[in-house]
Amino acid sequence: MRRCWIVIALLAGCDATAPSCDDVASELAHFAPRSSRASASAAIGGACEREAWPAEARRCLKWVERRSRVHTCSSQLSEKQTDWLTKQLDPDLEHDLDALKNEDPPPPPPEPPPEHETLTIDIGADGTTSFGGRPMSGDELDALFKTTVGVDPQAKVVLRVAATTKYDSIMPAMDRAQRAGLHDVSFETK
Repeated sequence: MRRCWIVIALLAGCDATAPSCDDVASELAHFAPRSSRASASAAIGGACEREAWPAEARRCLKWVERRSRVHTCSSQLSEKQTDWLTKQLDPDLEHDLDALKNEDPPPPPPEPPPEHETLTIDIGADGTTSFGGRPMSGDELDALFKTTVGVDPQAKVVLRVAATTKYDSIMPAMDRAQRAGLHDVSFETK
Protein backbone atom coordinates (compact mmCIF):
# COMPACT_ATOMS: atom_id res chain seq x y z
CA MET A 1 0.00 0.00 0.00
CA ARG A 2 1.51 3.29 -1.12
CA ARG A 3 0.82 6.45 0.81
CA CYS A 4 1.91 9.84 -0.27
CA TRP A 5 1.16 13.04 1.54
CA ILE A 6 0.41 15.91 -0.77
CA VAL A 7 3.05 18.08 0.90
CA ILE A 8 5.56 15.29 0.62
CA ALA A 9 4.48 14.62 -2.96
CA LEU A 10 5.25 18.18 -3.96
CA LEU A 11 8.49 18.41 -2.01
CA ALA A 12 9.77 14.93 -2.69
CA GLY A 13 8.59 14.76 -6.29
CA CYS A 14 6.24 11.83 -5.75
CA ASP A 15 4.83 10.99 -9.18
CA ALA A 16 1.44 9.90 -7.82
CA THR A 17 0.00 13.34 -8.65
CA ALA A 18 1.73 13.80 -12.00
CA PRO A 19 -0.44 13.20 -15.06
CA SER A 20 0.55 10.40 -17.38
CA CYS A 21 2.04 11.07 -20.79
CA ASP A 22 -1.26 9.93 -22.36
CA ASP A 23 -3.20 12.47 -20.24
CA VAL A 24 -0.86 15.27 -21.30
CA ALA A 25 -1.02 14.22 -24.95
CA SER A 26 -4.81 14.06 -24.83
CA GLU A 27 -5.06 17.57 -23.35
CA LEU A 28 -2.51 19.14 -25.69
CA ALA A 29 -3.99 17.50 -28.79
CA HIS A 30 -7.04 19.75 -28.38
CA PHE A 31 -4.83 22.64 -29.48
CA ALA A 32 -3.80 20.95 -32.71
CA PRO A 33 -5.87 21.42 -35.88
CA ARG A 34 -8.85 19.00 -35.96
CA SER A 35 -7.44 17.07 -38.87
CA SER A 36 -4.23 16.21 -37.02
CA ARG A 37 -5.40 15.82 -33.39
CA ALA A 38 -5.10 12.03 -33.34
CA SER A 39 -1.61 12.02 -34.84
CA ALA A 40 -0.54 14.91 -32.58
CA SER A 41 -1.80 13.02 -29.50
CA ALA A 42 0.07 9.87 -30.51
CA ALA A 43 3.27 11.76 -31.32
CA ILE A 44 3.20 13.80 -28.10
CA GLY A 45 2.41 10.76 -25.94
CA GLY A 46 5.17 8.75 -27.59
CA ALA A 47 7.75 11.51 -27.21
CA CYS A 48 6.77 12.04 -23.59
CA GLU A 49 7.25 8.32 -22.81
CA ARG A 50 10.42 7.91 -24.90
CA GLU A 51 12.14 11.01 -23.50
CA ALA A 52 10.73 10.57 -19.97
CA TRP A 53 9.44 14.11 -19.64
CA PRO A 54 9.73 15.18 -15.99
CA ALA A 55 6.65 15.17 -13.76
CA GLU A 56 6.88 18.98 -13.40
CA ALA A 57 6.70 19.39 -17.18
CA ARG A 58 3.74 17.02 -17.44
CA ARG A 59 1.90 18.87 -14.65
CA CYS A 60 2.54 22.20 -16.31
CA LEU A 61 1.51 21.01 -19.78
CA LYS A 62 -1.63 19.32 -18.47
CA TRP A 63 -2.98 22.64 -17.18
CA VAL A 64 -2.05 24.89 -20.10
CA GLU A 65 -5.24 26.65 -21.11
CA ARG A 66 -4.17 27.91 -24.58
CA ARG A 67 -1.74 26.78 -27.27
CA SER A 68 0.08 30.11 -27.03
CA ARG A 69 0.88 29.35 -23.37
CA VAL A 70 2.77 26.08 -24.01
CA HIS A 71 6.04 28.03 -23.89
CA THR A 72 5.39 28.76 -20.16
CA CYS A 73 6.40 25.16 -19.49
CA SER A 74 9.67 25.48 -21.39
CA SER A 75 11.74 25.69 -18.19
CA GLN A 76 10.95 22.00 -17.59
CA LEU A 77 11.69 20.94 -21.18
CA SER A 78 14.67 21.42 -23.48
CA GLU A 79 14.51 24.03 -26.22
CA LYS A 80 14.41 21.23 -28.78
CA GLN A 81 11.45 19.60 -27.02
CA THR A 82 9.59 22.92 -26.73
CA ASP A 83 10.10 23.68 -30.43
CA TRP A 84 9.03 20.17 -31.40
CA LEU A 85 5.91 20.41 -29.24
CA THR A 86 5.00 23.79 -30.73
CA LYS A 87 5.33 22.31 -34.23
CA GLN A 88 3.08 19.39 -33.30
CA LEU A 89 0.36 21.74 -32.13
CA ASP A 90 0.61 24.10 -35.10
CA PRO A 91 2.16 22.40 -38.15
CA ASP A 92 2.00 25.67 -40.09
CA LEU A 93 4.58 27.11 -37.69
CA GLU A 94 7.16 24.48 -38.62
CA HIS A 95 8.15 26.27 -41.78
CA ASP A 96 8.09 29.66 -40.03
CA LEU A 97 10.23 28.50 -37.07
CA ASP A 98 12.78 26.85 -39.35
CA ALA A 99 12.95 29.96 -41.48
CA LEU A 100 13.50 32.15 -38.43
CA LYS A 101 16.31 29.92 -37.12
CA ASN A 102 18.11 29.89 -40.48
CA GLU A 103 17.68 33.58 -41.15
CA ASP A 104 20.66 35.85 -40.88
CA PRO A 105 20.28 38.39 -38.11
CA PRO A 106 19.10 41.77 -39.35
CA PRO A 107 21.89 44.21 -40.12
CA PRO A 108 22.59 46.81 -37.48
CA PRO A 109 20.93 50.17 -38.07
CA PRO A 110 23.06 52.61 -40.00
CA GLU A 111 25.09 55.01 -37.94
CA PRO A 112 23.67 58.50 -37.85
CA PRO A 113 25.56 60.96 -39.99
CA PRO A 114 28.22 62.84 -38.07
CA GLU A 115 27.24 66.18 -36.64
CA HIS A 116 28.97 68.97 -38.47
CA GLU A 117 30.17 72.09 -36.80
CA THR A 118 27.90 75.11 -37.10
CA LEU A 119 29.32 78.60 -37.15
CA THR A 120 26.86 81.35 -36.34
CA ILE A 121 27.97 84.74 -37.59
CA ASP A 122 25.99 87.81 -36.47
CA ILE A 123 25.58 90.62 -38.96
CA GLY A 124 24.23 93.86 -37.59
CA ALA A 125 21.99 96.35 -39.39
CA ASP A 126 25.09 98.44 -40.11
CA GLY A 127 26.92 95.43 -41.67
CA THR A 128 29.31 94.74 -38.76
CA THR A 129 30.12 91.07 -38.26
CA SER A 130 30.73 89.25 -35.00
CA PHE A 131 31.31 85.70 -33.88
CA GLY A 132 30.51 84.63 -30.33
CA GLY A 133 29.77 88.24 -29.44
CA ARG A 134 33.23 89.40 -30.58
CA PRO A 135 33.43 91.84 -33.53
CA MET A 136 35.43 90.45 -36.47
CA SER A 137 37.14 92.11 -39.40
CA GLY A 138 37.02 90.61 -42.88
CA ASP A 139 40.52 89.12 -42.45
CA GLU A 140 39.56 87.55 -39.10
CA LEU A 141 36.43 86.11 -40.71
CA ASP A 142 38.57 84.61 -43.54
CA ALA A 143 40.91 83.03 -40.97
CA LEU A 144 37.96 81.61 -39.01
CA PHE A 145 36.44 80.09 -42.15
CA LYS A 146 39.78 78.59 -43.31
CA THR A 147 40.43 77.06 -39.89
CA THR A 148 36.92 75.61 -39.86
CA VAL A 149 37.37 74.06 -43.33
CA GLY A 150 40.60 72.42 -42.06
CA VAL A 151 38.68 70.82 -39.19
CA ASP A 152 35.33 70.10 -40.87
CA PRO A 153 34.97 70.86 -44.60
CA GLN A 154 31.20 70.27 -44.37
CA ALA A 155 30.63 72.69 -41.50
CA LYS A 156 27.51 74.83 -41.66
CA VAL A 157 27.50 78.60 -41.58
CA VAL A 158 24.47 80.45 -40.26
CA LEU A 159 24.38 84.16 -40.97
CA ARG A 160 22.14 85.61 -38.27
CA VAL A 161 21.01 89.02 -39.46
CA ALA A 162 18.91 91.80 -38.01
CA ALA A 163 15.56 92.34 -39.68
CA THR A 164 16.72 95.73 -40.97
CA THR A 165 20.03 94.47 -42.42
CA LYS A 166 20.38 95.17 -46.12
CA TYR A 167 21.20 92.31 -48.46
CA ASP A 168 24.37 94.13 -49.63
CA SER A 169 25.69 93.90 -46.05
CA ILE A 170 25.19 90.13 -45.95
CA MET A 171 26.88 89.27 -49.26
CA PRO A 172 30.53 89.88 -48.20
CA ALA A 173 30.29 87.34 -45.33
CA MET A 174 28.56 84.83 -47.59
CA ASP A 175 31.20 85.26 -50.32
CA ARG A 176 34.04 84.82 -47.78
CA ALA A 177 32.53 81.57 -46.48
CA GLN A 178 32.10 80.16 -49.98
CA ARG A 179 35.61 81.20 -51.08
CA ALA A 180 37.01 79.36 -48.03
CA GLY A 181 35.16 76.20 -49.13
CA LEU A 182 32.09 76.34 -46.88
CA HIS A 183 29.05 75.84 -49.08
CA ASP A 184 26.30 75.16 -46.54
CA VAL A 185 25.41 78.77 -45.78
CA SER A 186 21.98 79.80 -44.52
CA PHE A 187 20.29 82.91 -43.15
CA GLU A 188 18.47 83.44 -39.90
CA THR A 189 16.70 86.55 -38.68
CA LYS A 190 17.38 87.79 -35.16
